[in-house]
Amino acid sequence: MRSIAELLEEHRDAHFPAEIENAREYGVIDPVMIDADIFGWVSSYASGVELDTDARRGLEHARLKLGESWSELPAASHPYFARLLRLADVAIQGCEALPPPAPPLRDRNDLVARVGCNGEVMWPRSLARDAIRSLTAADFEILGLDLRKYPPDGGTQEAPWSSLESTANAANLDQALRSLEAALDSEFVDYPWILITYRNAGGSDPVLTRGEVGLLADGLTDDISFDIALIDFGVRGNPPVRNEPPDANQIDAAFRSYERLLDADLIRLGRVKYIDGGPPGRVEPVEHMAEPLTKVRARVEEACRTASDWGDWAFSCWSVNSETGDALARDDAGRD
Repeated sequence: MRSIAELLEEHRDAHFPAEIENAREYGVIDPVMIDADIFGWVSSYASGVELDTDARRGLEHARLKLGESWSELPAASHPYFARLLRLADVAIQGCEALPPPAPPLRDRNDLVARVGCNGEVMWPRSLARDAIRSLTAADFEILGLDLRKYPPDGGTQEAPWSSLESTANAANLDQALRSLEAALDSEFVDYPWILITYRNAGGSDPVLTRGEVGLLADGLTDDISFDIALIDFGVRGNPPVRNEPPDANQIDAAFRSYERLLDADLIRLGRVKYIDGGPPGRVEPVEHMAEPLTKVRARVEEACRTASDWGDWAFSCWSVNSETGDALARDDAGRD
């Protein structure tokens, strides 16, 4: 997986698109200025500087405006600005590794998507209709929509919206568009992102990111601690960019993945308890104790908030595969 530093270097060395006219506005942006602004903020983030509230607000605003102006930019410039969007998303969400790109779609609507640290895919409100049409045209089934925003003080706020019935392609498109129209007309007008959950049409497997499948693969042989889960989910680098506990965005991303895995009955989440007894000179046996998700999250958040050392938070929760999770991981390994 390529690093953020490598993507920054690639952008710095790339030629600015010759198709962009100097001092001209495209949509609601000046491409020259927005390129410089986003690159400056992301460079600070990549160097280890924590973005303050004003910087995060400015970066999110610039990213949204660039996305909204996408159709006004010359098509030949799209790869250049798609890389800039991806860099902005990494910094806004606090990703330490580059998440995988969205699947290629017609009209290249994938280029303007925001991909979460854990692989979730979302589009700006103004582009969500086109995204839904492009996904169904590419033989994806829309499973549900949610609204999301990224406050400048960190973290993620989400408004769950709809879960769609599995139907034929045309009916699925109609359902998804009607659900979207209702979401856009709802009271959540300040949620600028539409998170679209989808899978290959006709698929029966749970909808998982590659990182979530990776956690199940690791879980075939061992219980998985929170620090390893962050790496599997793609939320934290290996080694990490910053030698500090996960922040609010990273915890949010990890627990959205945990929740998906729990809802699909693929893991148990909780803590481990040492079991007394047995001969000396061997690894101490442990037992996994499943707990409610809210209890686990509260413990993890407290451990990350008060930690003075890696060990204070790294083992604050553990996951173990269910039999269904083991079976899915083996099936995935067989397909590879």
